[in-house]
Amino acid sequence: MNEEELLDIIAKQRLNIYHQERRIEALEKSLSLATKPTMNQNDLVNQLFNQLQTSNELMALKAKCERLTEENVFLKLEVERLKNNAAYLDKKLDEELDKGGQS
Repeated sequence: MNEEELLDIIAKQRLNIYHQERRIEALEKSLSLATKPTMNQNDLVNQLFNQLQTSNELMALKAKCERLTEENVFLKLEVERLKNNAAYLDKKLDEELDKGGQS
């Protein structure tokens, strides 16, 4: 191998090293961007606070729904009780009217 061929090989190797260094730099930049927080700490705290507040509001609404459901069940039972009372009183009234009509 002559000197010119060796210089050509060295030049190609230097070019390869140059391109590898650029690839490494690009990978380091991508890694840096991937691990860099996307928002500042105040924004992150505000976002977490809003999520917590929303969660608390949802829990309060769930509890309210449960109370309303229980109240609805109670009111349905109360309506049924009142219907039964009304039917009983109608029956008693009919009996009294029948007694009054027979005497």
